[in-house]
Amino acid sequence: MYRVGLGNRKRTIREYPVRVSLTLVVNGRSQCANFFLATSYRLFIMMLCFVLASVAWLGTLSGACADEAEGIPFKFRPHGPKLEAKIYTPVRHRIPGDEVLYNAASFPNPFVEPQKCTFSTTATHSWLCDPDHLLTPQEQSTLESRLMKLRDSTEHDCPDGRRHFYQAAVAVAHNIYVPEDQIPQQAADEMAHALLRQWGIGNRGCHDGMLLLFVKKRDLAALAKREGVEPEYITEAFTTILKARMHLAYVASQSAGDAVISGVDMLNYQLPATRAGPGWVATVIISLAALYVLSVLVVYFAISRFMMKEAHAGDE
Repeated sequence: MYRVGLGNRKRTIREYPVRVSLTLVVNGRSQCANFFLATSYRLFIMMLCFVLASVAWLGTLSGACADEAEGIPFKFRPHGPKLEAKIYTPVRHRIPGDEVLYNAASFPNPFVEPQKCTFSTTATHSWLCDPDHLLTPQEQSTLESRLMKLRDSTEHDCPDGRRHFYQAAVAVAHNIYVPEDQIPQQAADEMAHALLRQWGIGNRGCHDGMLLLFVKKRDLAALAKREGVEPEYITEAFTTILKARMHLAYVASQSAGDAVISGVDMLNYQLPATRAGPGWVATVIISLAALYVLSVLVVYFAISRFMMKEAHAGDE
């Protein structure tokens, strides 16, 4: 014990146990150094494994995103329907007074000839075809963004065991050819179904594509869908309401753009939304934060255990 002298008296003020830790040296290295070297090596191996696993995981996610990325859709049955239009003059060679009557064979394909479908001269493809330029550039841009929103915010389970986003395209024409044995609505419905197959809208193995056609002169709307689109979402009653809503939008504004935008918005609200959850970037950040916390805890408990062993060895 320590004693402190005060004048001629000596008083014991406090007793401090003195612990002397002797570092045992084995093969030129202390036990403490060996412990920290081993711990650092284990942490390095853990971090290396995590980094490799993260790279592999991100590669898998990138591949999945590439599969879902916007591009030319899969073509189920590429074919060319028979030309039935009695009058067809390309828009760029329009003769004054001569009206263009489109059908499925003469209507441009936005995935092959996007310059004939939109105002953009640099686009490699488009999900909209407006060869008569009935929509303004702003309306075309708005419609493209709404179609992209539909592809990003609506999804469903497919027979291949994966979840896929729905795909939809829009065709706008001033007038179409109507055979003598059909009414205009029948001709529009057949043309929409033919364009849907020609353009190949939909995911491979899922057959979940849709195409919305609007004919300005006849004030007609037609919705075509593949067999992979669930009937509980796109019913006959919904299709009738969709056509009526597009008709009202066109009558109110005399704008084909307002009509088709309202139709796409209605489709977006009707289809099932994507499952809520963090994105892959947020998942990576959370995983890294969790790994950091885990590493700190491992080091803390390892050092605590080592110090406790040293303390017991010193007491003995």
